[in-house]
Amino acid sequence: MTVPLALGTVQFGMAYGVANASGQPDLATVRRVLDAARAGGIDLLDTAELYGTAETVLGEAGIAGFGIVSKLGPIDGAAEDLTETLAARFAAILGRLGTDRLHGLLLHRPEVLLGPDGDRVWAAMEALTGTGLLGVSTYTPEETEALIERYPLGLVQLPLAPIDRRWDGTLARLRARHVEVHTRSALLQGLLAMPAAARPPHFARWQGLLDGWDAWVRDRGLSPAAAALGLVRARNDIDRVVVGVETAAQLDELLAAPPLGDDLPDALTTDDPALLNPALWP
Repeated sequence: MTVPLALGTVQFGMAYGVANASGQPDLATVRRVLDAARAGGIDLLDTAELYGTAETVLGEAGIAGFGIVSKLGPIDGAAEDLTETLAARFAAILGRLGTDRLHGLLLHRPEVLLGPDGDRVWAAMEALTGTGLLGVSTYTPEETEALIERYPLGLVQLPLAPIDRRWDGTLARLRARHVEVHTRSALLQGLLAMPAAARPPHFARWQGLLDGWDAWVRDRGLSPAAAALGLVRARNDIDRVVVGVETAAQLDELLAAPPLGDDLPDALTTDDPALLNPALWP
């Protein structure tokens, strides 16, 4: 089994990613990427309020044939008009995209659910019409575990690179609860695909691990992108792998990446959040 891809769209709304050398693509390029996605069997797009103009660009480019997952940005759970505000924001998301229903609606910053107003926020989300699966986008296993204990999540998106060993237990619990799981950052925002000489100085402290990763990839005759994506897509405890690109050619390369049965040696995995969580990068 090969885990299907979803197309991430943050690059459509802003210049994003440590390895992004081309900036935000124009509308014609976005349309070519979407055409390549359709041709490659991708039927799900991932976007968000916080992705700059991505939702508007998708609406202009046309999303026929795709399901959509979007994310609500920060929420003031104590606001008196919370239900009305969320309804207006969700209606605006649908309007920008040009659709009346999503595959899923996530909270981009789900920590509000763990605070005193969490139940109120969740109830306001449940009152929306056309959301599809309700859920969260998370950064750590600890946060994810706390959320699945408190709420009946339908969908969770989380970061999972092949060198990341933090998630196995959490993924097993999500699977047991029949939660749909989408993963992102298979390439650590492009870090695992960058030549060693091009990696920013911030990552020098992990040079041994990253050099080992480079050697492992070379030994198999693969590109780093194909190796990273192939390892994640070979897992049996996730449902989608979200990938982001700036061009159709980049997407074609990812679509051609084969699933890999080889396991990484333990020495090439880590549980260090300073490396694995891009939110902690400078």
